Amino acid sequence: MPAYINCINKKFGKLSVIGEVKKGINYYGICVCECGEKIVVLKNDLRRGHTKSCGCSRKGINIAEKNGQWKGEDVGYNQLHSWVKKRLPKTKLCECCKKVPPYDLANKGIYDRDLKNWEWLCRKCHMIKDGRIKNLKQNLI
Repeated sequence: MPAYINCINKKFGKLSVIGEVKKGINYYGICVCECGEKIVVLKNDLRRGHTKSCGCSRKGINIAEKNGQWKGEDVGYNQLHSWVKKRLPKTKLCECCKKVPPYDLANKGIYDRDLKNWEWLCRKCHMIKDGRIKNLKQNLI
């Protein structure tokens, strides 16, 4: 079935096509998922089975079980920071001094996936909290 054939009222996985649109050379299906979410998908992706839902079936996946980067609670520094950065919105000002825009994402002494244990800090506040300013001063003396 070529992408330009009418797919309205057809079902692909959990998606039902309720409308169609052409943009440039591509044809898209306007779909409603069984969970109620509306999404727009390339018709070729629907036809070939590449897109079967809005993603609702993956929302319940336990990251620790499905992602090779996660090793239970023992996770690498870069992976944890990336995970937190995607989920914790960056503030306009440092959460400590509230004067300058934040530069660093810092933990509050507890290194885990709980977003309450993380904060956006300016470079100076981050170095003060980590004790790096104190170490720099001692090395200069």
